[in-house]
Amino acid sequence: MTKVLALIPARKNSKGLKNKNIKKINGHPLLAYTIKAAIKSKSINRVICSTDSYMIGKIAKKYGAECPFLRPKAISKDSSSDISFIKHALNWLKNNENYKPDLIIHLRPTSPIRYTTHIDDAIKKIKNSK
Repeated sequence: MTKVLALIPARKNSKGLKNKNIKKINGHPLLAYTIKAAIKSKSINRVICSTDSYMIGKIAKKYGAECPFLRPKAISKDSSSDISFIKHALNWLKNNENYKPDLIIHLRPTSPIRYTTHIDDAIKKIKNSK
């Protein structure tokens, strides 16, 4: 079985809108919609929220994501690259759980209007590509 990890980045500070990832939309935090889509996926085995905030981590867990670590402040800035939080997550998982996914799906919480079928179709295309 292919190990497919969904990584959802949700840091505390934002230059545009403070705490945007946990602002409520239709009664749920923005982050919840991405978590729900990932969990419903037939292809994703594991959903992890990478955050620098205990509060965001608690909310992510409430909606079903794992939050096994806090992201260091040094890689949680506006100027931080996506690859830095991805590398951090992968290193943490390897060193602490001996876990190495076969495929990583990066799902931003700021794009909440996505259907699970879109995620599964994309994963299928990736697996079938050379």
